[in-house]
Amino acid sequence: GDVYKRQAPLGSAAYLVGIGVLGLCLGILTRSMGSGLGILVTAILIAPGLGSLLLPEDWTSALDYLPSQAASAFTSIATGSGTMSAGTGVAVFSAWLAGAFGAAWTGLLARDV
Repeated sequence: GDVYKRQAPLGSAAYLVGIGVLGLCLGILTRSMGSGLGILVTAILIAPGLGSLLLPEDWTSALDYLPSQAASAFTSIATGSGTMSAGTGVAVFSAWLAGAFGAAWTGLLARDV
């Protein structure tokens, strides 16, 4: 119980910083902050709900690996609130960030240097 009360504020702060970095990377990739923001809002807010409605029931577990769903594993106070542990959620969210950063860095070097 007590570990989760300390984990939630730190996890929430890390999530907000990570979402900012993800948005920046998407803006660099699309060369438009407006497009990057649109993609980010779609991926964070719309894709989990729409995916649960449109995907077959066998595939809905794949939605747990979206950034917002992975972050809920390490930003929640309740124990067992998701299907993955807090460590797995951090790893999945970090993989999204690393992939976006790597793609943005590669695109930036290829186009703008």
